[in-house]
Amino acid sequence: MQAWDTYSDKFDALSGREKWLALLVGIVITIMVGFTYGIEPLMKDNTKLKTQISANQTQIKSLEMQLKIYQEALQVDPNAEYNAQLAQLKQRMSSLEQQFADELSELISPQAMPSLMNEVLSLSGALSLESMQSIQPVNIFADKPDMKDIALYQHGIQLTFTGSFAQIQSFLAELEATQWQVYWRTMQYDVDAYPEATLMIEFYTLSAEKELLRV
Repeated sequence: MQAWDTYSDKFDALSGREKWLALLVGIVITIMVGFTYGIEPLMKDNTKLKTQISANQTQIKSLEMQLKIYQEALQVDPNAEYNAQLAQLKQRMSSLEQQFADELSELISPQAMPSLMNEVLSLSGALSLESMQSIQPVNIFADKPDMKDIALYQHGIQLTFTGSFAQIQSFLAELEATQWQVYWRTMQYDVDAYPEATLMIEFYTLSAEKELLRV
């Protein structure tokens, strides 16, 4: 109380202008103390909160982008590329199967062999046919386990002719020019007594049927 009286006496001793200055200083000090211990901490907390909110918003946007990516990924068929490759493979297999079927349709069937033999004999001209025999048909894929179910047989015919070199040469040229799909396996030419010679030819055809060629 004594201290208060002392300060009061000193204040009363001040001039009017000094009193106003002292009052103003007191108000300023009060405001500064209030700002320092009251408002400033609140402002700092508010700034920190804004920073945290901004960081949270950034994180939320990042999560939203990831979620969008995941949602778009879920809408895409994970097997789309595989299914496309499988479809291409099936199309390729179908094309090859059709090509194989077309090629088989051009092969000589057992039923057509008599017609082929008639043409061969007609082309032989002045040559003399000494012998003709069929060779046992063989499945050309028999030694391939992954293709053994494909029925494609090799049928062979062996013919033996006698005649002059010129006659034999003419016969072979005409035989090669025929429309039949005939494949040569063996050709043996022997001169017995010039100008006579012996020609042994073995040729084969391919057929989807195992039946022996009827000659």
